[in-house]
Amino acid sequence: MARGRGEWRYNRRGKWCLYKRTTLIICSINIGVAIYVLHSLYTPLYIYSYNDSRNDKFVKYTPDQIRKMEDSIRIRKASEPVELIKLVKEIKKEFLSEQSPVELPQHLK
Repeated sequence: MARGRGEWRYNRRGKWCLYKRTTLIICSINIGVAIYVLHSLYTPLYIYSYNDSRNDKFVKYTPDQIRKMEDSIRIRKASEPVELIKLVKEIKKEFLSEQSPVELPQHLK
């Protein structure tokens, strides 16, 4: 019987070490995955070189492109319904000035 108890203690301690080792391995894997996820969240998707980004700051347009942009801006401004906007603003002012505060009945106060 003494021999049986000794073997039981050894097996129990061996299992404890096995569980401890397995737990440490799983925790290490989880920490590694967490570090990888945080790294991927905080790094940009595309890494540009400094020279490429510096050259893209100033875009040079041709005179034909500039003329087309100016024409587009002029047409857009000309097509705005200025009179309609003025009428809507006047109607809003009239509507707001005509509204009087509604008196609540005494039992609701």
